[in-house]
Amino acid sequence: MDWGCLLLYPERTTLKSGSALRRQLSAVWLESEDEFLTARRLTTADFATSRNYGMTRKSLLIALTLLLTAAPLFGTRFVLQTSPSTAGDVAAQYGLTIVSQIPDSDLFLVDAPDTADVTELISQISSDPNVLDFELDTLATTPEASPHVLAPPNLSSPNNLLVTSRTLLPLAADINPGLNADQSTAGILDGVSQASIVTYYGAQVPSYYVNQTATSLINLGMAQSQYGAAGAGVVAIIDTGVDANHVALQGVLLPGFDFTRNRRGANEFEDLDQSTAGILDQSTAGILDMKTVVTLNQSTAGILDQSTAGILDTTMLPSDFGHGTMVAGIVHLVAPQAKILPLKAFRSDGTGRLYDVVAAIHYAVRAGANVINMSFDYGQTKSRRLDEAIEYATRNGVICVASAGNTDSSTAVYPAAISPAFGIASTTTDPAPDLQSAFTNYGTWIDMAAPGEAIRTTYPGNHYAAAWGTSFSAPFVSGTVALLYQFHAPLDADAASAALRNAQWINSSLGWGRLDVYQAVSTYAH
Repeated sequence: MDWGCLLLYPERTTLKSGSALRRQLSAVWLESEDEFLTARRLTTADFATSRNYGMTRKSLLIALTLLLTAAPLFGTRFVLQTSPSTAGDVAAQYGLTIVSQIPDSDLFLVDAPDTADVTELISQISSDPNVLDFELDTLATTPEASPHVLAPPNLSSPNNLLVTSRTLLPLAADINPGLNADQSTAGILDGVSQASIVTYYGAQVPSYYVNQTATSLINLGMAQSQYGAAGAGVVAIIDTGVDANHVALQGVLLPGFDFTRNRRGANEFEDLDQSTAGILDQSTAGILDMKTVVTLNQSTAGILDQSTAGILDTTMLPSDFGHGTMVAGIVHLVAPQAKILPLKAFRSDGTGRLYDVVAAIHYAVRAGANVINMSFDYGQTKSRRLDEAIEYATRNGVICVASAGNTDSSTAVYPAAISPAFGIASTTTDPAPDLQSAFTNYGTWIDMAAPGEAIRTTYPGNHYAAAWGTSFSAPFVSGTVALLYQFHAPLDADAASAALRNAQWINSSLGWGRLDVYQAVSTYAH
């Protein structure tokens, strides 16, 4: 039976204070479920400009009277900036309902009636003298693909390997360009097959987590051995949450907050039902004999020739489940004595609202964070609210680090391109290290790069994963900032910049170059 789906999407959006909201609709016919799953994950800008996703565009002329106003893509929620003393009056005047307020701020999340004309409402409220700003509560995304999930080794069966049986879905072609079994993936599997248990700052972890190409490239070991660099302070991670019970992380995790549910804690498992969460129970993974086919991407499959190999079927897990835990694992790898504050502003499908992200930034500042890691993007859409939140954090001595995105483009994306933040691109690891990753964004707006391919890191359920993408480059820099804080407190953005720019030059599109932890720490650790 044929499968097909017509996707309507806004190809261009213009939104300025006091002006109309215009969305030009385009249509694409999706011919497979794989195409649908890929398209579902992309931001509007990514999808409109993509040349890599293999979508078949039909010559369709669709007469539509629909204006995308209160459509599910954006909903009817807005971020209102006004004085707390006038917020109630403004809401009443325009038929808005105040949902919440960011503490100690003039920012409110408000609901508009379903019948409201969004264009007219934005124009009216933005021109009100009592209103400083009014914008849609838009979506951001964590754009990485599903990881290769690895089991921690155990002493009785050190060659145990757990790998996802799921095809790398969205962005697989960009995140793993040309991946095949005799290149980077083979190197990962070789490392895993030789893994043993080691102690890393009080936690029992697999050796392939501690000893990997990425950490060698950035000279992490030299900084640790020569200067005793282990980190200090608090790194806030705005993401999908974290597995609070992961053996590698539990000793450094602070309670955090879940902005998607407005309650304390930032548990990634909250997005799973009981049956789905059971997928991650290692005891349910079957042990197979001899040769196991592991799907690496849509066109390549590697054969593992091991005496025992387990398969973890993650096909039922949400597309970005584990993203926050993977990011946290990299921060901890670099700065194992820094505390981690998980702030869940994204659900496990990789989407999060502008208001929740802004609220998380304010929360991090109030909670005493020294660094904020932001492994997400809003595409090419610049938000005044996000700009001001990052500026607020910077004024308060909190350093913001953001991933540059994975669309192989020189066009600036946000928040990485917001000047107070450090925008981080990706470089290669094996087999040819220190090259610009094929998928990474790049350009004059990039501050620096860090390894972002085949990064072995923590994954929920006491598992580990191999990950690709700029989301996993940024936490190397966030962790390094925590190392700098150990030797230079207080540490502001200028002081961090002075140290981080002592990097390995790659090319003019990657800012200062590839992160060198040893050189950065040497700036203040004499």
